Amino acid sequence: MILTQDTLLNYFTPANSDNSWYDEPTNIYNFVSRYSNNLLVTVGDSWTWGSDISENNLDEELRIKSVWGNCLSKNLKCDWLNLALCAQGNQWMANRCTEFYNIVPHLKYKTITLICVFTGAGRMFNTDIDREFDYIEWFKNNNIQDLLLMLNKKCVETILDKPDNVDVYLTSNMVDALGYKQSFSPWYTVLGFNDSTQVYTDMTAIKKLLQVEEFLKGNNKLLFKEWMLETLTKVEYREKWYKSPIFRNQHPIAEYHKKWAMFIKEQL
Repeated sequence: MILTQDTLLNYFTPANSDNSWYDEPTNIYNFVSRYSNNLLVTVGDSWTWGSDISENNLDEELRIKSVWGNCLSKNLKCDWLNLALCAQGNQWMANRCTEFYNIVPHLKYKTITLICVFTGAGRMFNTDIDREFDYIEWFKNNNIQDLLLMLNKKCVETILDKPDNVDVYLTSNMVDALGYKQSFSPWYTVLGFNDSTQVYTDMTAIKKLLQVEEFLKGNNKLLFKEWMLETLTKVEYREKWYKSPIFRNQHPIAEYHKKWAMFIKEQL
């Protein structure tokens, strides 16, 4: 099997009205061939897709040229597959990894490196992706403090259930590691930001996590409100960094994709 840009939707779930703002099934993935025996796969959300590299995302050529996965694969002289979509969560990423693993036996690469950049935990809470999970039953025996950890562990378990010939690295964008060991430092620290607060989710996920209260009863509702207030405070403190000029609409500009790519190359 030989991957091409035009055949990606034969193997990977498209962006559509169920998982994004696209009305029709759309190929938002990227594949670049350098006629290499080695493949780099990058998996993530809008940061890994390359959102806002150009003003209003109007320059597709600039996005693909500048996004960190392409920069890294060019430096490594390998083919590149980008499985990323704006506003998606860690479970979405895990599902794309599974789809990729399904085709690995048919690929002819000597080496395959997969880097998954985690985002805020809980973005997929109570969506089509996890609708079959029984949260009411889970909360009978677990605390709200354990929710994000459980959600991330489910994703990590899926991502690490991989073929032997795929090397997997896990890291994160603007959040800290939860339920997994970072293969290398999170993106935000490479950009020069640091604080002692451990933040595991983001404002995009908070909007989904507000639904948690619907699955709780009695005193657990009060505990949830306390937990949500504490979590929201941490997220707001972390996201103040988005005021920096290195971001456009909460996404790194091209120069800082290159910086992230060079950092990862040094770690591999």
